[in-house]
Amino acid sequence: MTSFKELYSKFRGLLQQSWLTNDVAAHFGPTATLDSMFKYLWSRPEAQQELLPPPGNLCINRKGESEAEKFRNEGNRLYKEKKLEQALLAYNYSILAAPHPGLDGEIVGPQHEGLSLAFANRSAVLYEMAQYKYALADAERALAFGYPSSKRHRLYERRAKCLQAMGKMEEANAVLEETLTALATLALDEKEVTAAKNSISKLKSKCYDKQNKIPATLRYQHVFYTGQAYPPPVSQPRSDLPCLSDAISIQYTPIRGRHLVANRDIRPGKTGF
Repeated sequence: MTSFKELYSKFRGLLQQSWLTNDVAAHFGPTATLDSMFKYLWSRPEAQQELLPPPGNLCINRKGESEAEKFRNEGNRLYKEKKLEQALLAYNYSILAAPHPGLDGEIVGPQHEGLSLAFANRSAVLYEMAQYKYALADAERALAFGYPSSKRHRLYERRAKCLQAMGKMEEANAVLEETLTALATLALDEKEVTAAKNSISKLKSKCYDKQNKIPATLRYQHVFYTGQAYPPPVSQPRSDLPCLSDAISIQYTPIRGRHLVANRDIRPGKTGF
């Protein structure tokens, strides 16, 4: 699942290799409209070759377990490569494609296991991205939709880790106590039970450290931000155009069309508009 940034980079490379830079620049002059620029760019065969995604790559062709599994496997591959944003998108598609229980009170059954796996995998990605609240919610959804009993202890532990990262130590400790009790009912061999108990013991010791809360990373903030984005304020705005610095004037010439001109030197990092 290639990102648009990678597709665009390949597209630019093709244009440069074909010596079309000057031709492209001629269609992107100051008097060109957005519509004319887009029409020209999209008419180029290089755009069709690199910017048009392969069929079925970025969209769901049909709903069903096979389609959900395809996206889940793609997400697993991307997760192993540490491409978390792309893995998150793949798991989103897997959840959309997977069979869901109906609103008429349909009982969760084996046909919903793919859905539970997708939620569990997305939970792992969200945890890596420090989105602990969402990771916790997905872990609980995975359990509700019939996650395999032989792996359920992993989700129990992730729930506890999310709560610890959020600073909710008492809740995390309660989850770990429930996990210890549940180990006896899970389909695990003796070696797996021992490993799970050791892991739980280490997590329980962290519950007594009140300073164990993990600060949320800002690295993936743009992925989950849903509010409005505001530009930094202009320090010396024009009286007639407050959104524009008084160091900039708007001018017009027949050759360049309408354009901006700096009235004085503008230091790097200063906001012009």
